[in-house]
Amino acid sequence: MVRKSSSFSQGNCPQLTATEKKIVPLISEQYLTVKQIAIRRKTSVRAVQKIVKSLKEKGALNIVRKQVRFFDSTSELSSSKARYRIRLHGQEWHIKILEKDERYEKLLAKCNKITIDKNTVRLHRDTIEVYSGEGLSFIADDVHKATSRSLEYWDRFFTRLEHEFNVILVKNRFQNIMLVNQHYAEMNNELGEEVEKKGVKVKIYANDDGKLWFLIDNSFNLHEAETLHPNTAQGDMETVKAYFNDLRDNPHLRPSELLNLMGDTQKQINVIATGLRSIVELLKPQVQEEQKEEPKGQKRLQDYVG
Repeated sequence: MVRKSSSFSQGNCPQLTATEKKIVPLISEQYLTVKQIAIRRKTSVRAVQKIVKSLKEKGALNIVRKQVRFFDSTSELSSSKARYRIRLHGQEWHIKILEKDERYEKLLAKCNKITIDKNTVRLHRDTIEVYSGEGLSFIADDVHKATSRSLEYWDRFFTRLEHEFNVILVKNRFQNIMLVNQHYAEMNNELGEEVEKKGVKVKIYANDDGKLWFLIDNSFNLHEAETLHPNTAQGDMETVKAYFNDLRDNPHLRPSELLNLMGDTQKQINVIATGLRSIVELLKPQVQEEQKEEPKGQKRLQDYVG
C-alpha cells in the first residue's frame, strides 16, 4: 500500500512555523511542486520558494524523504494467494520533459541512472525513462482494479520526480507520458501449476509482429499465466482470464475426447450423405418418368436432386 509519512514531532525535527507545518504534508504526502503548492495555497511562487528554502535549512525535507515509503508488495504476495488474482508488474514509462532548468542539466552531467524507491530512473537530455522495481506489483481481483492502483502510485511518483529534478512532467492535455511495457499475471493459475510439475516451458508469440504475448511463469512461486505484449497486455489478460474461468466453471471435454467426438461426427455425416445418395438413385427413374409427362417449363430432374 501507499503509506503516508508520519507527522513531525518536537523530538525528530526542528521547530517549524505554522505555515511550514502546512507546507510539509503537501511535499511529503502529495509531492506537489512549488508551483502546485502556490496554486493550492493561492499565493505566489516566490513565497513558497522561501518556505521551502527554510525547510531545507532546518533539515526538515531530509527527514520527510526518509519517512516516505512507497508501495512495496513483496510481503503482500505471500499473504494474498487466495484473495487476489491479478498482479500487474514490469511497467516501463517513457516521459518527455516539458520544462527543465540548469538544475536538471547539472544532475544529468553527474549521472544518468538513479534508483528511487527501487525503481530505475534513466535520465536523458529531453526524456526520462522509468522502470518499475522487481518488488513493485499492483495486486487486485481484476485487471481494471490492478491498473487503477498502478496509476494512483505512478501519478504520485511522477510528481515526486518533478520535485526531485525540478522539472515539469505532468500537464493537462499533454500526451508526453507513454507506457511502453507492462505485464499482467493471473496468480495461482492451474495450468501454471501443471506446467511446473511437468517442467514444461510455455511461450506464445503473436502472429502479427512476432512479439511474446503469453507465457507461464513461476515468479515468487505463484504459478502465473502472464500476458506481456507491450500494446495488448491488458486486453489479452481479460481474454485469458475469461478463458481459464470458463474452464474452471463449466464442464469441458478433454482434447482427446474432443478429437474422438469430431471423428464420430464426421463418420455420421458420411453415413447420412451415403444414405441421401442412395435415395436419389432410387428416385431417378420415377422422376424421369414424371418429367416426360409434364409440359415444358416444369422442374427438371436436377431441380429435384439438387
